[in-house]
Amino acid sequence: MHYAYVYVSPYLLYTIPNNHSSMLTLYTKDYCPYCVMAKNLLTSIGATYQEVDVTQNQDILMDIVKKSGMRTVPQIFLGEECLGGYSDIAALHSEGKLVTKLGL
Repeated sequence: MHYAYVYVSPYLLYTIPNNHSSMLTLYTKDYCPYCVMAKNLLTSIGATYQEVDVTQNQDILMDIVKKSGMRTVPQIFLGEECLGGYSDIAALHSEGKLVTKLGL
């Protein structure tokens, strides 16, 4: 079983069972224009995703940095696979590969 973690406050982190290993998750910060562009692109192609705001939670951000090797946001994961940031998914989209990759 896979689990999704949803940041709620500095003191509360919900763990939600997730049977979908291909869940799309965006790690974002509230002041990030590339995060907004990534969400707009994914919404425009009909993708559903879970957003995890790491603005006030360095612990979650550091965990994601360990997984991806990236220190910037957004960080976009399909299951356990890091797709990269906005420019990476934009490149996949312009090559016609993003919709297929997401199974849409």
